[in-house]
Amino acid sequence: MSEYYDTFFLNSKRALRIAKQKNDVKLYNGWGTQICYYSGETIENSPENLICLPLDNVKEFFFNNSFRLPEYIDFNKSSYNNEEELQINYKNIFLSIFKEMREEENIRNDKLLNEIKKQAIHPIIDNKLVFVIIVSRTLKYNYYYSKQLKKSLEKLGHDVTILTEDGSKKTLITQLKTNYIFSKILNLKPNVVFFINDFKPEILSENILQISLFNGFISLLNTISSHKVRKNDIILSQNSYVNTVLKTRNIQSSYLTSVIKPKKNQKLPERKYLLSINNNYFDLSSYIVFQKIITKLFKTVNKEIISIELIKEYVDKTNYQNKNDYEIMLYLQKNVLLQSLLKWINPTLSTINLIGQNWTKKLIKNENITLRKKKNPLSLYKQSKYVLHISANIIDVNLLEVLNSGAIPIVYDLRQYDINYNHDFDEYCHILMTIVFSLKTKMNSIRF
Repeated sequence: MSEYYDTFFLNSKRALRIAKQKNDVKLYNGWGTQICYYSGETIENSPENLICLPLDNVKEFFFNNSFRLPEYIDFNKSSYNNEEELQINYKNIFLSIFKEMREEENIRNDKLLNEIKKQAIHPIIDNKLVFVIIVSRTLKYNYYYSKQLKKSLEKLGHDVTILTEDGSKKTLITQLKTNYIFSKILNLKPNVVFFINDFKPEILSENILQISLFNGFISLLNTISSHKVRKNDIILSQNSYVNTVLKTRNIQSSYLTSVIKPKKNQKLPERKYLLSINNNYFDLSSYIVFQKIITKLFKTVNKEIISIELIKEYVDKTNYQNKNDYEIMLYLQKNVLLQSLLKWINPTLSTINLIGQNWTKKLIKNENITLRKKKNPLSLYKQSKYVLHISANIIDVNLLEVLNSGAIPIVYDLRQYDINYNHDFDEYCHILMTIVFSLKTKMNSIRF
């Protein structure tokens, strides 16, 4: 979780200093760049995320712009510092303004929504459809996927429009307003609306087809119930366990099979690193209810396959109420495997990257592993011979990114449990097979 928030600073110099740090903020569906608002004289040649907010007309400013609202007010090094009562009054003024803005926006949105519900869609002529793809740039792969989808649909002769946040690729400071989405749908009259990691049947007329693709577990999945799903809603996922969870609620969803084929016999550039591993460290000891399971998994990891099916057997024997909590099972599987595999890397091997948060030298106990907190791991993948890939769904977003980078994925062998696995991928991957071959032996066998 990020410790930063979009913030209004009363001290403009402090706002400038913080803005230059380009801190990440956690958003609804991914990550963005921290916005640093200030008031007063405009600071010239300032970073994109440093924004002058006119206090005399806050409502009009946000009405005309799509910047995210500030979530926090910073009183440090201002006349309000240490003045608690004044600070509370100041916050209440902002809260009152934001409340008025939301109420006015809801009125506008309700009017547009009523028009959408009544609108007629484009007639289908020569099998040509009008698509609208709604996607957030907070998760880079989702946006990349939407662009590839647009290209594919346009090759088939369809009209496609992507709705996403404005602004540069590197600095994400805007939001995708509901009002903007509604206006575009009214104008474009789409036959199909494609959501990536979202599901909103309530904003569409009955004759508009909705396709929702879920790339993984997100909080929204917990809110989808079978009575919300219309006959014109199609739900897809690249994660078979997302489909399993939806099935328990009598919601039909389908597995989306990858059609991306890696290039054979491509000439690869010289690799700077032997191995890259990308995952944050999580302290499993904080999961008290699962301690016996975790201990058992660490003891079992080099004796048999740690599958989701095995973990579910263990969970079923506990008092944990949600026996179908595949999100936590996937979490346990990945972290037990990762923490075990790191211990087995030959200590004489060098040029190994460990990318992610919360790792320390004390945790990994291997001086030849370099810790990195790089936001974009793809550049390191392209410089690595191998990339470790642990996933219950072997063919997923990360595997395709590794293959596209030209690296060789080191894959934990869950092929017999993955009913959607395509064995054509075998020749592109270095498979870690337990029982038949010791995991320790395999991890020690990787070489340039």
